[in-house]
Amino acid sequence: MRKLVGMSLAVVLTVFLAFGSAFAGPSAKATAQIGDLSVIDVSGSSNSTGDTGWKPLFTQTIKTPQDKALFIDVSLECGLTTDTMVMSKKLARAIATAEAIVEVRVLVDGDPVPVNGNTPPGTVITFARRHQTLIAEFAGDISDSITVMDDDSVVIDWANVDPEMLQLILDTMQANSFNFVVPGLDAGEHTVLIQAKLSYEAYGNLEQEIIDDATVTMAEGEAFARAYLGNGSVTIQTVRMIKGEDVIVDLE
Repeated sequence: MRKLVGMSLAVVLTVFLAFGSAFAGPSAKATAQIGDLSVIDVSGSSNSTGDTGWKPLFTQTIKTPQDKALFIDVSLECGLTTDTMVMSKKLARAIATAEAIVEVRVLVDGDPVPVNGNTPPGTVITFARRHQTLIAEFAGDISDSITVMDDDSVVIDWANVDPEMLQLILDTMQANSFNFVVPGLDAGEHTVLIQAKLSYEAYGNLEQEIIDDATVTMAEGEAFARAYLGNGSVTIQTVRMIKGEDVIVDLE
């Protein structure tokens, strides 16, 4: 009998947290939602920028009494990939830059929730961000491009010099969370919408010279950036906050 009761409770909990629907009915005190968000992904190579725009992650409706507050805890697995490669010779400077960002905001009844005390208040939290820059000034492999003249001077055929190359790739996945607080709500049902925006920027330079009427690449940078999501969850609780106890810390 105990085993049957335990199994029933497990089934109820699983159904309560399942991400089978983007909308859940109102709850008197708390609600939660989890799901696989891996379909939200953005990436690109140099030279390009892009973003997903604000994409809906979770939508919940919760009923609150007068002057109650909502504690909204958003947790996400955020993945970032940055890949930069530089090739150079004749000490030409090659530059490659890659950046990937995951941002989150919460809307209650269509209005973005402020997250700090600045004026105007901020409404966006950066869950993950990486900016990677790679710079190189290489001489290149001149071993097969040197000619020693009769007067012992050395001539380098730069058109045939092989550039040296350096590549750096970083790929991470980490779980992050942030608590959004919405105080002093009117009594009734309120719709909470969680959104995320993923963006990237990739840049690589190109430097060329004309040698013997031919265009020769002296420096080149290549970059790739990607931002993506894994699993995610949101928990929303109705609470009564202590009046006058909300403290905003500003270190500026």
